[in-house]
This record gives sequence, structure tokens and C-alpha cells, in this order.
Amino acid sequence: MIAIVRSELRKVVSTKVWWILLFVLMGYVGLTQALLVWTVAHSAALETGTGQAMPMPTGADAARMIYATGASFGYVFPAIIGALIVTNEYRYLTITPTFLAEPHRGRVLAGKCVAALPFAALTGVAITVTSLIFGAGILALLGKPTALNEAATWEFFARCTVAMTLWGLVGVGLGALVKNQVAAIVGLLGFTQFLEPILRMLPMFNGNNYPVLNYLPGAVGDAVSGMSLYSFMSQSPADPLAFGWAVLVLAGYAALFCVVGYFATLRRDVS
Repeated sequence: MIAIVRSELRKVVSTKVWWILLFVLMGYVGLTQALLVWTVAHSAALETGTGQAMPMPTGADAARMIYATGASFGYVFPAIIGALIVTNEYRYLTITPTFLAEPHRGRVLAGKCVAALPFAALTGVAITVTSLIFGAGILALLGKPTALNEAATWEFFARCTVAMTLWGLVGVGLGALVKNQVAAIVGLLGFTQFLEPILRMLPMFNGNNYPVLNYLPGAVGDAVSGMSLYSFMSQSPADPLAFGWAVLVLAGYAALFCVVGYFATLRRDVS
């Protein structure tokens, strides 16, 4: 098993994709945080679809909302890294020698999951660094509270790393299930950046409560992190999952994708 993991790690670091995605993540999160800082600093309230103005958070709450953008939007990046670890093999036709070297395909999938962990965790660290540079940096320049003196802020950064790590496993499972690289990436981007955000903003626009939305993958990931941009912007009173349950549910998503991908895809003959 150690040899399998070592081989999978070597496959990842031998390409430029993982660190390119890391820099794209930092740029994406940094730009989002900078725009949010500007919005918070220049807007007293936000209009909603219910006809009522929602006050913008201030002080430490505003800082926490800004930091939450990294986990709320950036979780797609570790998922993509995880998916690429599997789909690259099919795209570049290296899956055949991989299975010839290790006929037990379940071990190959397990090795890919283990190999995804450090790179997915690194995205959580990248979000922390980006938040300190852009979020806290701009807030400090504007003379606004950064909340860096509060334990809850640093707890969020630690929990964010846990959430990003789990998202890497979700990506591996999705890659094993879909197998086609374009379909996997487009599906991830479409769901995480468009469909799920629209669903999670429904309470803000119609004033209704939808507790089932707390079980969407992104909402579960936010519950693991402990902060969510949507929890500030949505008017839904539904409480997010507790940390322990959120970890189990997100890990359950990863396990479900991996198990279904193994039996539905990986066990098939390679053409």
C-alpha cells in the first residue's frame, strides 16, 4: 500500500496542475474577499427579494463573513484536484499500466484517496494565507476590525483545512464515478458555483425556510468550517449541522462516490 501511495504522490507532483490550481484558488478567493470588503465598507444594507433590506454585518461579524468566502466558494478546488488524480489516468491512458502494476483496483482507489489528502489540506492553508493577505490586510488598511485576536477566527481556519481535505476525497470519488475528465470538472463547476449557490440563496429571496438545504454538499462543508457566507446572507433560520455530524456527512458523500465509482466504473474492463 505504501508503494501505491508513493506512486500516486509522484504522479501528482510530476505535473504543474496542482500548484497552478493552488495559485488560481488564492487569486479567486483574494479577489472575492477584496470585493466583499469593498461592499461591506460602502453598503449599509443589502436588498433582498422579500422587499426588505438586510443590514450588512459590522465589526468582527463582517471580518468573519469575509473570511468565510474562501470556504464557501473555494472548496471546488480541492475537489477538482481529487478528480484529476483519477481522471488524468483515463485521459492520458496510464490507467492500464496502473492496473497491471496493481491488479487490486480497490487498493489503487484507496491509494489515490490517501495521495489526495496532503494536496487538499494545502488548499485550506492557502485559503488561510489568502484571507490574511487580502481579507485581514485590506480590513486593517481601512481601519476595520480583523477579528484575528479571537480564537473563533483561528478555529475557523483550522476547521477550513479539515473541510478542504474532505473535499479532496469527494473529488476522488467523483472522478472514479464519472471517469471522463471534462464531464467531471464541468459537473463540479456547474453544481458548486451555480446550481447549489442558487438553491442556498432561496431563503433570502422568498423568506421561506428549507432545512433540507443544510444537507447539500457545500452547506455541509461550510458546517465543517464553522462559518458560511450564506449564513450571513440567507434569512433562513435553519441551524447548520454540528461539526461532528457535518464531518460524517461530508465523509459520507466521499465514501458514497468512491463505493459507487468502484463498483460502477473501476471494475469495468479498460478500453
